[in-house]
Amino acid sequence: MSIRRACRTFRPGVEGVERRDLAAAGGGGALKELLAARAAAIQAQRSAPQFGLPPAPGYPGSRGVAPGLGKGLLRVTLPGNYGNYGVVTIWNNTPYQVLFGVSASTYNNGQPYPFLLNPGQGRSFFAPVVYGMSPVFQVRFGTNPLPVTLPQTNTVFEGPGWSPVGTAGYPYAINIGVNGYFISSI
Repeated sequence: MSIRRACRTFRPGVEGVERRDLAAAGGGGALKELLAARAAAIQAQRSAPQFGLPPAPGYPGSRGVAPGLGKGLLRVTLPGNYGNYGVVTIWNNTPYQVLFGVSASTYNNGQPYPFLLNPGQGRSFFAPVVYGMSPVFQVRFGTNPLPVTLPQTNTVFEGPGWSPVGTAGYPYAINIGVNGYFISSI
C-alpha cells in the first residue's frame, strides 16, 4: 500500500505569512511598558533645549553648518606647514639614454634643470602651487631651445620635506620619432 502525499511548496508572492504582534504575545505587558518608556525618553530628548550652537548664516533657525547638520561635527584644522604641489611623472619609452631639461613655472622662475633617464626608467617632478596657481611644467630635449609644455599635472597635499614616488605625477612618456624626441601623455 502506498501513501499519496500532496507536494507543498511555499510561494512568497502568493501565500501570506502569519504575522504576530510581539506585544500581544506572552509577557506582552512588560514589553509594552518598555516600549512606552523608550518612546517617552525619545520625546523628552527632542523637546529639551539645545545650547552651544549658534544658528548658521543663511539658514534661519537651524544650528550648525547646514540644514540638518551641526550636532556632533568636529572642526578639523590642517597643519600650517603643509601645501599643495603639482606633480608630473616622465618615463623614458625609448631604447636610448635621454638627456632633457625640466622646468616648472612656480620654481626658480621657470629655470630648466637637466636630467638623464635610462631606457624604461621613470622619474617624478614636483613644484609648489603658488597663490592657487598650479605649476606649468616644460620639457626641452638636447640642444632644441623650444620647450614642450606638459598640459596636465596631479595636485597633492603634502608636508615639508616630501618628495614624490615614481608614479605620483600625471604620466608622460618620452618617445622617439622621425624628427627626434617627443613627449606624449600616457
